[in-house]
Amino acid sequence: MQIAENQFRALWAAVLKQAVDDIWDPKADKPHLRDVIRRRGIAWVQTHRDDETSFDAVCEYLDIDAAQTRQAILEGAKT
Repeated sequence: MQIAENQFRALWAAVLKQAVDDIWDPKADKPHLRDVIRRRGIAWVQTHRDDETSFDAVCEYLDIDAAQTRQAILEGAKT
């Protein structure tokens, strides 16, 4: 089961990385699409939900502090 757990963690780490990429450097051909991607990433990070796909749940799966991670991501987005 260790392999499955590692794959699960790798998946959620990739989800978190994609959110950071979407917020800090959204990739899209058109500027308005970059704005949409960025706003959706920010909304996911900022939203406090109680479900298995929420930012808080992903941070818990990865054993990282959600509040500190949220703050770092959003502060990085301001630059």
